[in-house]
Amino acid sequence: MRPIIHGLTLFLAIYYAGCIDVNNSTNDAQKPVIDRLTANPESVPVGDTVTITVEARDLQGENLSYIWSVLTLDGGAFTGDVTGPVVKWIAPTTAKNCTIKVEVRNESNKSASRTKVITVTQSPEPVITFISPAPNAFIPSSNATVICSAKTNVLVDTLSCTLDGQTVKTVYATNNIQHTWDIAQENGEKIITMTAIRNYLGNVYVKTASITVSIEGTIGKRKK
Repeated sequence: MRPIIHGLTLFLAIYYAGCIDVNNSTNDAQKPVIDRLTANPESVPVGDTVTITVEARDLQGENLSYIWSVLTLDGGAFTGDVTGPVVKWIAPTTAKNCTIKVEVRNESNKSASRTKVITVTQSPEPVITFISPAPNAFIPSSNATVICSAKTNVLVDTLSCTLDGQTVKTVYATNNIQHTWDIAQENGEKIITMTAIRNYLGNVYVKTASITVSIEGTIGKRKK
C-alpha cells in the first residue's frame, strides 16, 4: 500500500503543477501586447512639447484603453486628449530626466505597462519660431484678417508682437502668442517682429525675430 500512496501523491503533484502552468500561460496570453513606446523627440529643451506614441495590440481582439502618467516629481504635464495611444507632453521648466508611463488595459481588465525616459535639457536663451504667417508670405486683399502667432522653446517673462515697429500685443509668463491682425486698410510690405524676454539665474535674455509679408498684391523687395 505504501508504494501506491506515494505513486498517487506524485501523480497529483505533477497534475496540480501542470494545471498551475496552464492557468498562468492563459493569464499571460490575455494581457495586451505593447510592441513599442516612442517619444518624438527623446531629448528636448525645457518647456518644449513631445509627442509620445504607444503601439499595442490585444491577442483576443478586444478594445484597448490607455492610462498615461508622469512618474517624475514636477516632471511636466500632458496637454490635450490623454485617452488614446498618442499624447502630447510639455517638458518641465527645469532640466532633468522625466519618466513617462503608459498602462494599456483590455476589456477583460488585463493590463500591460511600459515606461519611457525623456531627457530635458536647459536652454537659457529663448528661440522664437513663427507659426503664421510664413516668411515672405503673400496675403491677398480678400483676407480680412491675419493670425500672427509664434512660440518660444522656453517659458519667457514677456513675449511681444509688433507690426512695423508698433507693439500690438504683449503676453506674460508664456511661451506662445497669437494676435488677430486686421488688414482691411493695409497695403505693401509689412514687418512682423516678435520679442521674447527671459530672466534666468540673474541674467536677462532678449531674443528678437522678424519676418516680412506682402499685402494687397505688393511683391517684396528682391535681395541683390
